[in-house]
Amino acid sequence: MDLLKVYQVILFICVSGLIISTLEYVVIARSFGADGVYAWRIIRLRVSTPHGRYINSAFDVLFNEAGVKALLILRLLSLLLLLAVPIGSAWFSLIIALLVVNNLAFNWRRLLGDDGSDQMSSIILITLALCVGISSSSFTLHVGLWFIALQACLSYSAAGIAKLVSSQWRTGEAIYGIFNTGTYGMKSVARFLEKRKTMCVLLCWSVIIIETLFPLCLVLPEPWNWAFLVWGALFHLQCAVIMGLNSFLWAFVATYPAIIYVRSVLH
Repeated sequence: MDLLKVYQVILFICVSGLIISTLEYVVIARSFGADGVYAWRIIRLRVSTPHGRYINSAFDVLFNEAGVKALLILRLLSLLLLLAVPIGSAWFSLIIALLVVNNLAFNWRRLLGDDGSDQMSSIILITLALCVGISSSSFTLHVGLWFIALQACLSYSAAGIAKLVSSQWRTGEAIYGIFNTGTYGMKSVARFLEKRKTMCVLLCWSVIIIETLFPLCLVLPEPWNWAFLVWGALFHLQCAVIMGLNSFLWAFVATYPAIIYVRSVLH
């Protein structure tokens, strides 16, 4: 199996999602202004920054609305260039390194609203920067894919265990509660589930069981291993459609090529 082709698929899916999320932030860039939700004068109260008059002035310029727009434009340009240059080339190494720095700086600047998809995207980008490039070897390419696959399995399993210890998930209340919120819900779905307690329980327990047991996709024989991947893709798709969490779809499905590769090695 050509490892670079596996990385190419991972890169394409991850970058596609990041392009979409970057464009979304460009649209709401005014939220990073002085009166916005992400105003630097508020965010800076919750982060540690080096002290000094000139350093503070530099942060104020870099992280005001105009500075954030510049970060987003550079991020978008880097993402587009990554899709254009050959993977593993010197240009790829340079661009992905710049993108990692940009991504970490933007995540630190935003601070609020960070979620699992942002963390997974950062993990994928950092792994690509460390394991794929002009100095990469067969060993680093293998290690990177194993790391991405195991990190994805850990994320799913940890999420499932967290739901398992929650009484709201065990009783089925969580699924209706989520869909009945203004932020992540949909009125039509909430009305449909309102008086269908049995269905809510089944939906909650299906998520708990499959997320908790997700690492089995690495060892189960075909076609059973695909059941977890298909479920995961459909689960994230419905989260994107109903809850608006489209970034999870791209970030986690981007790990699936690594999962498929690791399973092929184990078998």
